[in-house]
Amino acid sequence: MKKLILESGLGMAASLFAVLAAGCGNHTEFAMASESSTFQQNSVSTNGKVDVLFVIDNSGTMASSQANVAANFQKFIQLFNQRGIDYRIAVTTTEAYRDLYVAPASYAQFRDGTDKTSHTGVRLISPQTPNVEQTFLTNIIQGTEGSGDERAFQSFRSALTSPANAGFP
Repeated sequence: MKKLILESGLGMAASLFAVLAAGCGNHTEFAMASESSTFQQNSVSTNGKVDVLFVIDNSGTMASSQANVAANFQKFIQLFNQRGIDYRIAVTTTEAYRDLYVAPASYAQFRDGTDKTSHTGVRLISPQTPNVEQTFLTNIIQGTEGSGDERAFQSFRSALTSPANAGFP
């Protein structure tokens, strides 16, 4: 009986060794080849026109975030100007979605500042806008008295479909 168990055990061990040995070596049919991807955009093929919509969270804790966006706008717009990009820039808030629920509908209209700060009268900034940077800085600071119910994607959609903003993008 001991001999039978020993022979069965050796037979199983030999079978297992054969299976493991078959998995070793240079068998590419079971190997996972490394993958890499490269993306290169050809800037010559673009039409040089860009529409940018900033959806600004104007809830109670966002003053420093709005200030950070404003502080870095110069670098952002400088790249557009260096490349000769024909841009249009608009600002809305995370409250634009409220147009769906209130009348008159004005939440989704692009912003040109606030009543608390000032208004630029420019809701769509372009390369032809006088003093682009200062106009953007006034438009982007939307305060912190907005709803805590931030709905950025719904607001994005409301602003883009609002008749008040027709033609953008």
